[in-house]
Amino acid sequence: MMKINAIIKELKKYDKITDFAIKELKTSTFEQFYDLQKLETTRMTNTSETNVRIYTKALKGDKTLLGNASFDISHKISKSELDKLIEDAIYQASFVENEFYELVEGTKKLSFKQNDEEKDPFEILQEIASIYFNAGRDNASFNALECFYNQYETHLVTSRGVDYKNKKHKIMVEAIPSYNANSGKRLDNCELYRMNEYETYDEAKIKEDACNAISDVLNRSKALKFNNHMNVNVIIKEKDILNMLEELIVTYDYSSVYSKSNFHKIGDEIQTNPKNPLNLSLIPSSKGDYFDSDGVLLKEAKIINNGKLESYYGNNRFAYYLGIKPTGNLQTIKVTKGKKAYLDMLKKPYIEILDLSGIQVDLFADYIGGEVRLANYFDGKDTYPITAFSFSGSLKKCIDELELSKEMTKIPYYVGPKYALLKDFEII
Repeated sequence: MMKINAIIKELKKYDKITDFAIKELKTSTFEQFYDLQKLETTRMTNTSETNVRIYTKALKGDKTLLGNASFDISHKISKSELDKLIEDAIYQASFVENEFYELVEGTKKLSFKQNDEEKDPFEILQEIASIYFNAGRDNASFNALECFYNQYETHLVTSRGVDYKNKKHKIMVEAIPSYNANSGKRLDNCELYRMNEYETYDEAKIKEDACNAISDVLNRSKALKFNNHMNVNVIIKEKDILNMLEELIVTYDYSSVYSKSNFHKIGDEIQTNPKNPLNLSLIPSSKGDYFDSDGVLLKEAKIINNGKLESYYGNNRFAYYLGIKPTGNLQTIKVTKGKKAYLDMLKKPYIEILDLSGIQVDLFADYIGGEVRLANYFDGKDTYPITAFSFSGSLKKCIDELELSKEMTKIPYYVGPKYALLKDFEII
């Protein structure tokens, strides 16, 4: 792989290139594949890829425009091959006519690192597999399991003095929980797909996810198609809360503000007279995530404060257009602790969603809803699993009356209440 300094030396030969950004990513993967709880394959890979982005300036009338193009280097190449890639990128950039903006100015060489795990990656993967397999019960088990431990090292260098490095890791588990009824009838069996990610080796969280997956497949084997048309409280958790909040704030990013498609302005009420005001921030995902691909140094940005929009967020380009300081591409949502205990959410009739096809949010149509694959329904007396129905309601009313749990969770891209109670939703 060609060194960054060698690439810079070639880039500086071209007068048409006004700026550049080079990002080198080294990835080490540790993988284990299990079939019928037997380890079939163990694999380790090391890869390196360098992305080079070049910028060019052009005048159009009295306006200065900024073009850009990029290319990847994933193997050893010659100097002449690099020159060809650079020349092609310059040509491609000539067709891009973005409004001019300044690139991020660097400070000094910086390095960030997520805390290392104490154990060897393969040892961690073996322990994770044991946790998942030990969660099996009542003819339910994991027929297939794939475990991944990925390490990432990034080095970002730009023509504006950015020279930042980071090191981080992520654990991923893909699992197929299966139920075998032992009835001899194939239709009595069922299976689900689960994909879980972890920023650290959190044994308690991994065990919780494994047990939940087994519980879900057992519930799926007994679930009845829900045909009741009614209104009832709906409980969502973790990933579904994250997806809902991502959609809630999507138009508060700088690009939406610049194009005048933002749904609210600074100071507007996101919630009207809320009993449970929402407080939401965007934060770096880990100790290894303190700069973005533009070189913006990241720190917490408060977006919603006590139910009101406090600030927008976004990348360097659109921050420059708006004349404000960039927050950078922060990817993790942080929400303050709620006031309602989870057990208190269960006292009145409810539907708790276990498997959602994807939450759907439309700010402009005042809509929130989704199609449900699996849930638990409490009718005031009994609780039983249900499937194949949809829920929908007013987004404004949902957010105004939103109740968040005292119980907290931390998953990739979300730190906050584990459960959310959405009141009086229509079930179809």
